Amino acid sequence: MVDPARAAKPKDKPRVERPMPYVRDSFWRGRKFTSIDHMQAEAVTWNGADRRAGKCRPLGGAAPTTAFDALETAELLPLPPTPFMPARRSTATVGPDIHIKVGRTLYSVPWKLIGRRVDLRSTATMVQVFHDAQLVKTHAGS
Repeated sequence: MVDPARAAKPKDKPRVERPMPYVRDSFWRGRKFTSIDHMQAEAVTWNGADRRAGKCRPLGGAAPTTAFDALETAELLPLPPTPFMPARRSTATVGPDIHIKVGRTLYSVPWKLIGRRVDLRSTATMVQVFHDAQLVKTHAGS
């Protein structure tokens, strides 16, 4: 979860709290909710109606959603079939036994790299070893 008001970041809190008076006056005032589910459903409806109703001066008075639907919707691409997999980058020195350590696992590399520093790119499913920006070894798993 992302913390919207991080410690030691004094500019975060005002940015988070600035819209609260608007939400309080526009959404909460005069409404009664029977449950959290009811409140959440009303908030989704309110947010959709509020975004569509507003006019934006930089857009020539058009509502942002109208401009988005007219200009941007056709340009959207579908999500890739596989989810994004973050990678961790690090460096290691190849030991005399031709292995490097990534996390708690040892991986072998070509013997010509003994004593040299290599760059590593590791994901949940693969470890790649680079030397002088050239891929020299790929291992499945990590």
